[in-house]
Amino acid sequence: MKSPYNHTCKKNIYNILVVEDNKMINNIIAKSLREDLHNVTCAFTLQEAKKFIQTQKFDYILLDIILPDGEADTLIDELSKDIRSKIIILSGDDDIQRREYLFKIGILDYFSKANPLPLIMSDIKKLFCNMQTNPFVNVLVIDDSSFIRKTLKDELKIRRFNVLEAASAEEGLDILSKNEIHLILLDYEMPGMNGFQMLKKIKNENQFIEIPVIMISSNISKDLIARILKRGANDFIAKPFSIEELLLKCDVHIKQYLNIKIAEYREKEMKNALEKIKQLEKNKSMFLANMSHEIRTPLNAIMGFIDLLKSESLNRTKSLEYLNVIENSNKDLLMIIEDILDFSKIESGKLQIDKINFDPKKEFGVITHLFQAKCSQKNISLTLNIDKNIPKVINSDPLRIKQVISN
Repeated sequence: MKSPYNHTCKKNIYNILVVEDNKMINNIIAKSLREDLHNVTCAFTLQEAKKFIQTQKFDYILLDIILPDGEADTLIDELSKDIRSKIIILSGDDDIQRREYLFKIGILDYFSKANPLPLIMSDIKKLFCNMQTNPFVNVLVIDDSSFIRKTLKDELKIRRFNVLEAASAEEGLDILSKNEIHLILLDYEMPGMNGFQMLKKIKNENQFIEIPVIMISSNISKDLIARILKRGANDFIAKPFSIEELLLKCDVHIKQYLNIKIAEYREKEMKNALEKIKQLEKNKSMFLANMSHEIRTPLNAIMGFIDLLKSESLNRTKSLEYLNVIENSNKDLLMIIEDILDFSKIESGKLQIDKINFDPKKEFGVITHLFQAKCSQKNISLTLNIDKNIPKVINSDPLRIKQVISN
């Protein structure tokens, strides 16, 4: 599974239906969405909204509750579960029971118009981004009740989280050891190892200590909640829980955890980049040291044979032989200089290796001549012995082979 730590929010283009009877608000919302290149359809009544939903496919539906021809509850009740999970409510209605009902029947989110509209639109765009990241976020739900597990899983699935289930603390620990988990929803009352005992195990392990844990319990005594939070739980939710409260707390703790991990991930990337830079500098230094040696070898041969030409009385044959060595050394020197000028190829590992037929005896003789003048000046005897098993013709790069042998 792709990691959420290096996830960036792509500028996906969505088909969005805006259902709002206030034309000014409708236009402001549509304009804000179109700035991000989204395809926006505007409706001003429930009937218009129904017509568009029946004939078009939308990624998200921004829906006001109170409309001229009725209230949005009736429309939402008629829609499939899949369509409900795309609905984002925008409302000035402060009815808490209605909000909870809408979350229970499967809406994606709820925003109050009591907040400034630019702030609401900013939060909605963040929600779009979260919906891209959430499929890469693993939430572990641990509860011995299959009904609670299913309820939690269904709600988290609307937010597109990847949900893993465990019916006991022991099963939860096994899943935790085999998967990367970003949030744990942990029931307090379980047979065998209870949630508190599992919490202690999690927070005693270095590899798990940063994972946020939200404890869920029907026991709401202040003493128990204090003990749970002191032991390392990041939050507490009482049963029966509010779906909206649960989702908000999940969003907050996952975001905080991912921010920590993203910072660690980027720090690691920076360290790796610095190590690569250091290695590159080291390679450059080694390259320059090697190249200085490569350059000195043909230069020494040129200078040595020039000195021999000046100091000795030579016949034409010997003079031509020395001049031939100087010419070959000059060619080698020019090719080395070309390689230095083409340093980018060496850095990227794309230095071209030629494959041509050549006589190894002749080329090895050239290498011997390169050092002959220097050896003569120091009274060192230099002889060339070629094994009879070496073929008369080799298909390779004579310049590179001569560089290797010279070094």
